[in-house]
Amino acid sequence: MSRAKRIILPLLFGILLLGIWYAARPIAGFSRFALPFPHEVLSALSAHWHELLPAAARTIQTAGTGFVAALALGMAAALLMASRATARATLYPWVLVLQMTPLVVLIPLIVLWMDGFWSVLFIAFLIAFFPITASAVQGLLSADPAALELFHLHRATWWQQMRHLRLPGALPYILTGAQISASLAIVGALTGEMFAGQVTDGRGGLGYWIILYRAEGDTAAMLGAGLTACLMGFAFVGTVQLLRRKLLGRWHESFSPRHEQLRKMR
Repeated sequence: MSRAKRIILPLLFGILLLGIWYAARPIAGFSRFALPFPHEVLSALSAHWHELLPAAARTIQTAGTGFVAALALGMAAALLMASRATARATLYPWVLVLQMTPLVVLIPLIVLWMDGFWSVLFIAFLIAFFPITASAVQGLLSADPAALELFHLHRATWWQQMRHLRLPGALPYILTGAQISASLAIVGALTGEMFAGQVTDGRGGLGYWIILYRAEGDTAAMLGAGLTACLMGFAFVGTVQLLRRKLLGRWHESFSPRHEQLRKMR
């Protein structure tokens, strides 16, 4: 697909969605409170930028810190579980338990255990941890058996295997998990701020202001804060996408010209 089509098609679909949005309110009989028009959301966003801009900075700082912590600790846990079957059998079921436990149950407890900032940071870390860990473990365990036999034949050390075989092969998996976690870190930070933002003396992030605008009945401003969070998520995921292209673009098959030709044939 040409670059022009990649730009025009999403743009046309976005225009269609805007048309549906504008038509939905009069057809369904919604009030301005229930469904503000897009231009009303943008107007509220402009009116509240002095509140939302510093709030967005706090949210992205918390989400970024939680994402980096999840990436570092998730990779450490993945290396341990991929290297030792005993560690994998012991730890991986508990990683799954942690992932399957609803955050709605854990968040009130986390807020009781930690103060405002640290509780939000921990929630962002917690929600971003599993995709990175699971993807990295899967990638590290997917090394070519023939290549592993060759490394064993030459008596390669554990670190040599990891550095020259397992980690390069697992890189696409790791970056896919990081891409998922990047967006989830924003969601985790917003969720934590909705529960713990009040603890920060009115200096909470976007989640705090979303709750505040909802309490005030300002739906347009609430959606404006949500739009700001959406743009932050695009920035996070876009950064990981650029990193993925930088690290994989020269050798991975998903970026090869042949792969692009096969996609065009579909």
